[in-house]
Amino acid sequence: MRTLPEPWVAYRQHRGHQCGVFLLNGPEWHFNRTRLNPDVLSPKAFQKYVPMVDTVARDFSEALKKKVLQNARGSLTQDVQPSIFNYIIEGVGQVGGHSAGPPPTASNLTLFGERLGLFDSNPSSDSLNFIRAMDAMFRSTVQLMFMPRSLSRWTSTKVWKEHFEAWDYIFHYAGKCIQKIYHELAQGHPRGYSGIVAELLLHADLSLEAIKANSTELTAGSVETQTSFSLLMALFELARNPDVQQALREESLAAAAKISESPGKATTELPLLRAALKETLRLYPVGPFVERMLSSDLVLQNYHVPAGVLKAFQVETLSQADVKLVYQFILRPSSLPLLTFRAIK
Repeated sequence: MRTLPEPWVAYRQHRGHQCGVFLLNGPEWHFNRTRLNPDVLSPKAFQKYVPMVDTVARDFSEALKKKVLQNARGSLTQDVQPSIFNYIIEGVGQVGGHSAGPPPTASNLTLFGERLGLFDSNPSSDSLNFIRAMDAMFRSTVQLMFMPRSLSRWTSTKVWKEHFEAWDYIFHYAGKCIQKIYHELAQGHPRGYSGIVAELLLHADLSLEAIKANSTELTAGSVETQTSFSLLMALFELARNPDVQQALREESLAAAAKISESPGKATTELPLLRAALKETLRLYPVGPFVERMLSSDLVLQNYHVPAGVLKAFQVETLSQADVKLVYQFILRPSSLPLLTFRAIK
């Protein structure tokens, strides 16, 4: 059970939209989650969509390399977070996790089977508007979520308007993608694997409205949860620890052939990379607290956790002298670090 972000719930109540796994608790959450798991979290599903993720990762790497080589100094210093934002929403997302844990999240390609073209020199207006809507939705969420709706509706009318308009566009975009997939499936054309939403429509375990609700939330969750800022801080720590960075490079080069043949082997062929990502999550937790409601009483180190009561537990981490963490929608750096990229042979 989780405390739900009130602005997101308010929008769905006002517009008459269903809620997905991110905004549900109890039996409704369990019903949606168990029907999403086979096409999102299962090893079989992972093997199907991991080539999509691999393609986008390679395109992201090549786009960054191209920017570096275009610089006469052979290096590029920048705030890489906007590029990571585009990378995550284009094709990566976060699709791991225990079935009883946080909701899975996914990206545009793995969900809808389409690229947004965010690495192109001239992305389409639809793609840019979608990115702007996502950014506006998150900014307005932060401004609204810490004040009761009964008060903010009078003091923050402009922010509420921006929030609703952003969600309107996000839902419109998701609905258009789903209708396109539904139409293509109805034509009965020969098809291979084309993304999570197509599989959900084929299996018909959820209603069309439920698929729309869940796919919209999965898209939003992919950007601002575990993946984007965890990747940013992993790069930051590697920049501060060049020996680890070199060891990771050597491990990657040694495993490159096997992973090219089967991208799914990345999880087993790169143990040092897995350890580096886990350490990043330990140093920079994605959220300031976790919430649990137990079915029976529990004692943790002399602390009594009663059954049937929603309890929040604060997550603490090592203090970083040069990176101050602040809580907005998740824990993130108060100022994003500049990173320098150099091409190497």
